Amino acid sequence: GMMAIGGTPIYRYFPVKQGEIPGAKKIITHGYCGVIVLCEDGTVWESGIDQLNVGYSAPDYTWRQRTELSNIVDIESCGAIRSDGTVFAWDVADPVLIGPDDLRYHYQTVELFNLPGATTFAQKDNDLIITSNHTLYQVVHDGATHFPSMIMGNVKYAASYDISHMAVLMDGSVYSWKGVDEPVLVSSISDIERLSMGLEFAIYLTNNQRALWLGK
Repeated sequence: GMMAIGGTPIYRYFPVKQGEIPGAKKIITHGYCGVIVLCEDGTVWESGIDQLNVGYSAPDYTWRQRTELSNIVDIESCGAIRSDGTVFAWDVADPVLIGPDDLRYHYQTVELFNLPGATTFAQKDNDLIITSNHTLYQVVHDGATHFPSMIMGNVKYAASYDISHMAVLMDGSVYSWKGVDEPVLVSSISDIERLSMGLEFAIYLTNNQRALWLGK
């Protein structure tokens, strides 16, 4: 809802139950109003995605199973990894005008490539993939073709935001790079357990449970 203090509107958000998905193990958001859920059995469910609205109508929050996806081990906002290493992405089909001021986009699942051992996407991004032997790959775009390019090994965790990427190695060292540039060791940071990236900032959680902020 919205209230005003001194003439300034302030938005307040409240959690609303939107049904139940048995066995849900990972939930991510997509676009303005979409939700994707990965279940323990490898199925993928979505709500508000196939009918994302650019107009004024409310999105459709009916839960729908993506029946073309099965045996999925990880998802991110724009993709999925199957247990055999096949990597999928969502592709926007032609928008459809179904009513006045109601332009809806339909998302199609596209198979990109097979990367044996692929298990995990980087946080917030499907351009970085970690395999079961801790090797980090970056998805390279060559026109309409996508293929994995190996970046480094011994990787524990990775995160991205737009074209900025960071990786934490098993020994706690941290590397950073932009686009397809070579990764550079960030010597001022070490002993990192987890990290999260946003626009012009990154938050780190150290092994001794300290939270660090880097950026503006």
